[in-house]
Amino acid sequence: GTHMDPYFLARSDIDTLYKVPGALADPEKYLDVTRRIIEKEKIDVLIPKSDAEVKAVSAHRDTLNCCTFLPAHEEIEIAQDKFSFYEVLRDAGIPAAETYCLESFDDIGPTLDKLPDAKRHWVRIKTAGEAGAFGASWVESQRQAEDWIRLWVEMRGIDIREFTISEYLPGRLFECFTI
Repeated sequence: GTHMDPYFLARSDIDTLYKVPGALADPEKYLDVTRRIIEKEKIDVLIPKSDAEVKAVSAHRDTLNCCTFLPAHEEIEIAQDKFSFYEVLRDAGIPAAETYCLESFDDIGPTLDKLPDAKRHWVRIKTAGEAGAFGASWVESQRQAEDWIRLWVEMRGIDIREFTISEYLPGRLFECFTI
């Protein structure tokens, strides 16, 4: 078992565990360590867990000396950017939550007006390589959306063009565990 977070790694009951570098922060270092683990443990199939690991492994699958269970790298690239993936789904006629990218703070009100009338809407930072989104919250008003986005722009330096606003689809979060 591998993970970049020692706390998540500690939750595993597997006998042999490895702490690996973060694939988003340092994909080359992640791949180097992963290659050594594959060789040492004689791994047959590598199943990456996060979006960043999927992207790193996919781009270098021919250098890993084991199989992967991944779609084509071009498909993974499209799915890395949440809005680009939404556009692919929309253009193919596949139902998806209506989503818009922001260009400026002035876009927030008009964007909310375009969405189906609902009590809540999702605001997300679509930074590629993060699971789900770099940050996400549901909001109930234009003011809440502006305040939440401003917080990220001012405190974390996130560009306004990294934000999307979409329909709020209630549901539950499901984790993927692989045996």
